[in-house]
Amino acid sequence: LVAKTSLTSPPWPEVKLPDPVEEAKYHAEVVQKVNGLISAGHYGRLFAVVHFASKQWKITNEDLIMMDNVLEAECGDRIRMEKVLLVGADDFTLIGRPLLGKDLVRVEATVIEKTESWPKVNMRFWRRHNYQRKRSATVVALAAFRLQLEKDPGEGSKLALQPLETAGSAEVHSALPISDPLAQTALGNAALSLLLRLSTQVLAANGTWKAGTAWIVASSKWKGWGGPSKNHLPPLPLLPQY
Repeated sequence: LVAKTSLTSPPWPEVKLPDPVEEAKYHAEVVQKVNGLISAGHYGRLFAVVHFASKQWKITNEDLIMMDNVLEAECGDRIRMEKVLLVGADDFTLIGRPLLGKDLVRVEATVIEKTESWPKVNMRFWRRHNYQRKRSATVVALAAFRLQLEKDPGEGSKLALQPLETAGSAEVHSALPISDPLAQTALGNAALSLLLRLSTQVLAANGTWKAGTAWIVASSKWKGWGGPSKNHLPPLPLLPQY
């Protein structure tokens, strides 16, 4: 006989695994109850946790999501979020391992706006240059949830929630109307920038550039450049910003 100590046996109690037969029976009862609640419509307001735009979002109906990544979809397009990690209701929760099946839950959304974000300045130092970078922002409106029940051996049943009327419309609203002073200023700046770009002329014969109203003559004194050549020209100067 060996004395029972912390070296011969762990200090915590022994873990007893459940019986596989009883566990399968309990699982069938839980699935039956969940299917009954879904078929009767007694699940309340649904919510979900989805993986979208390199982030995890806890969403529900009529929610708005703003992402900084570039989305290859136009305004008014409906998209499907396939990476669903969790769906919850009042009395039950479906947890994926790690994701829920595509035939079990369906989360759809509508792209309602695509605009440019505020200028994000990269703190990398570049001498005598304004170094700024803009990234587009996309707002996605959640359209509807749709759950599909687990199919029984005898019969299959599914439930589809109707999409929202407001989210399903194809109307696209602008962030700023044309009559807004901010919109007029933005349009004026865009037109001025386009005119300045069109007025930029490159005269490769004598190495002279004209940008707006300022003449810049290229010379061999430029650091890192040995003079004008046929295939190598110095970079154009930055356009003035208004």
